[in-house]
Amino acid sequence: MTLEWLTVAQLRYRKFVGERDRQVVAVSLVLGILLAGGGLATAASPPTETVQQPTDTVVVTTTQTTAATVTGESDMYDHGYVVQNSSLYLTDAAPNFSVTAQVSTADDRHLAVDQRLTLVYEARDGDETFWQRQEVVAQSSDTVNEGGATVTATLNASEILVEQQTLDAETGSGATVRAILVHSASYSTGEYEGEFTNDAAIGVSDQTYSVGDGIANRASHLEQQRVTRSIESEMYGVPLIWATYSVPKQTVWFVLAALVCWLVGGHAILLRSQRASVSDIERELTHRRFDNWMSQARVPDEMVSRCVSVSTLADLVDLAIDIDNRVVYDPNREQYIVLADHMTYIYTPEPTIGDVRDDVEGKSSGEINGPTEESEFEWAEKEAELDKGEEFEWTDDVDTVDNEDEFNWNDTG
Repeated sequence: MTLEWLTVAQLRYRKFVGERDRQVVAVSLVLGILLAGGGLATAASPPTETVQQPTDTVVVTTTQTTAATVTGESDMYDHGYVVQNSSLYLTDAAPNFSVTAQVSTADDRHLAVDQRLTLVYEARDGDETFWQRQEVVAQSSDTVNEGGATVTATLNASEILVEQQTLDAETGSGATVRAILVHSASYSTGEYEGEFTNDAAIGVSDQTYSVGDGIANRASHLEQQRVTRSIESEMYGVPLIWATYSVPKQTVWFVLAALVCWLVGGHAILLRSQRASVSDIERELTHRRFDNWMSQARVPDEMVSRCVSVSTLADLVDLAIDIDNRVVYDPNREQYIVLADHMTYIYTPEPTIGDVRDDVEGKSSGEINGPTEESEFEWAEKEAELDKGEEFEWTDDVDTVDNEDEFNWNDTG
């Protein structure tokens, strides 16, 4: 069914082109040129967008290193062992610890840093701090071109514990006392400036103490500029032999549409050069339209001795339906026949231009270069007669019978 539909569609297309070949060629050519021009225009000015594009990025980081050297008695560590970046330290074995903060850039830029470490004791009532004492334990001002600027503070866990116990005794159970190491830094890279303020909580008990890692931090400085660029989602990558080029999607569709138009025009020229007959196509369409009511066979001459000529194939099919019979198509006679009990109904298609051309050229002298001037003139005359709707006389298709047995039925509707 699908193939039949495609065949009919192809025939209808050929009929349309055959009837309007010059118009189809002209319209296809002009429309193809316009579409190609549209493709060139879109290629010359592709769709763009304006975005903020980073031109320079500087990342400044602060790192924290905590270390405690074992100086007392310990069954866990050897004397002199350095415990580094641990979650817990032993108060008696390693009471002294150091905290180092380093400010640096990822790409080792010029960096000027002022920084300090401050030990802060504060008393809190719930979430509110009602008392605070600060003590700067280390500070530095450095300018470096690589690596980083550091500041190191050395503290004693036992002393911090004693201070906390003293403050706890004074505030009682209604407040919470804690110790915090605050790192403050201001820096300049020449192009960018910034500040850090971070802190690490210090928790001390009789046996152990801990130092949080809250000093570590980072900051990014981004320089941007407005850039107009092609919209990637609206572009196609077209691969060529030497490279792949990005072209707008609209350009691709314009070019494809132009190629389709030129192909249609070229096909119309090809059909015209093949001298395709519209009448032949119409005959084929009509045949396919009534194909379900037809059978193909060779009809002997004696079976068409009494005949009625029908003007159209549609009339013949209607007649066959009325008498509950089928239409027989004889390809040798090129006739459609309905055989009844005492009568034969015949439809003979009108000769097409292609039939006349073949007939005339068959009568030519047989030269290789084509028909003679006389045959060309004869063909032109008969083609003109066909265009006027005049019919030819055909005496070879149906056997001649007596006038009293021959009928002509022209059903005009």
